[in-house]
Amino acid sequence: MFIALIWKFDFAPFMVLIMAILNDGTIMTISKDRVKPSPQTDSWKLMEIFATVEIVTVMNTNFLLLRDKFGVRSLRHSPAEMMAALYLQVATALAVYANWSFARIKGMG
Repeated sequence: MFIALIWKFDFAPFMVLIMAILNDGTIMTISKDRVKPSPQTDSWKLMEIFATVEIVTVMNTNFLLLRDKFGVRSLRHSPAEMMAALYLQVATALAVYANWSFARIKGMG
């Protein structure tokens, strides 16, 4: 939503349809989940949460500092690759291999 509003990015309708279908499939599986409630109250495992946050923060910082060594390049001037990157969280295989001109998407390889 923010990408569409702030950057005025034009989403391909076909890719929005794919996202909606995959999202509906996920929601349907959650609705059929029959988990028995725990007899005890759940407690937060704060040490595990903080440790995970610290590890991810260190990894992200190292990645940002060493991005040239990882071969990171800007997608700003390639709208088709940017479209694929936006949907990377939905379907990785689609973002990597799809070359569909009708959906304005080019796989990032």
